[in-house]
Amino acid sequence: GNALILGSGATACSALAALREIGAWDISVAVRSRPRAEPLRAVAGRLGLEVRLIQLGAVPSAGAGAGAGAGLGRARWQLLISTIPAVGAATVASQIRAGKVQADAVFDVVYDPWPTALAEAAGAAGLHVISGYELLVHQAVGQFELMTGRPAPVPAMRAAGLAELARRRNILAG
Repeated sequence: GNALILGSGATACSALAALREIGAWDISVAVRSRPRAEPLRAVAGRLGLEVRLIQLGAVPSAGAGAGAGAGLGRARWQLLISTIPAVGAATVASQIRAGKVQADAVFDVVYDPWPTALAEAAGAAGLHVISGYELLVHQAVGQFELMTGRPAPVPAMRAAGLAELARRRNILAG
C-alpha cells in the first residue's frame, strides 16, 4: 500500500528497501531539502522504486494531491516512518494532533528518549505506534546470529537493552 518516510538519510534508504520487500507500491518521502534527497532517489532507482518527494511540514489545502511540491496531507497513510531526529518530527506531531496528517501506523526510529512527541501524538490519535527500540533489538539480533551462527536470545537482549535505557535515564535524572 502507501507509505510516507520522513527524512532522506541512510535510515530512510533502509526503510525504502524494507518497504520494497513488503510490497509497498506508493511511497512518498518528506524532505526539507530536495537536493539533499538525491542520494535517496538514486537508491530508490536501484531498488526499482519511484518515490514522490514532498515538503516536510507542509500541509496542502483541501483537495490537493501529494504530487511534486505538495505537503503531507492525503486521505490516510498506511504507514508513516520517521527517520529524523525527534525535534525534526515535532511539526508532523502537531499535524497529527490537528488531524491534518493521518496514518494507520507510525514507526518512529528514535528510541531514546521515549516516547517522542510524534509517538505521543500518534498514540493519542489512536494510531498503532512502533518504537525504534524494536529496530535496535532486531538489528542486534541479526548481528548476534551473523557473528555466532546461533539463534539470538531475543527476550534477554530486549530486557538488557531496556535495563540500560532505564539506567541512563536514572543517571540523567539524578
